[in-house]
Amino acid sequence: MNVLFISNLYPNAKEPTRGMFNAQQVEALAKLCTIMKVIAPTPRTLPDETRNGIPVVHPRFCTIPVVSRPFNGWLSQA
Repeated sequence: MNVLFISNLYPNAKEPTRGMFNAQQVEALAKLCTIMKVIAPTPRTLPDETRNGIPVVHPRFCTIPVVSRPFNGWLSQA
């Protein structure tokens, strides 16, 4: 089974402890199935990386703190 994991709470180079529970979950899932990629959107530009052999992509989305929260899903598609 192939899995695509999507979460805005996932560790990155700037915040290595952000969403560690999600990173642990992905590592546990990787023992049971194939993790194809992790997509971890962020409001700032970050380079794509590899964590424990799993590619992590950080697409950027536009955000206005507090105001845009209900629209973040649509803004990430822009």
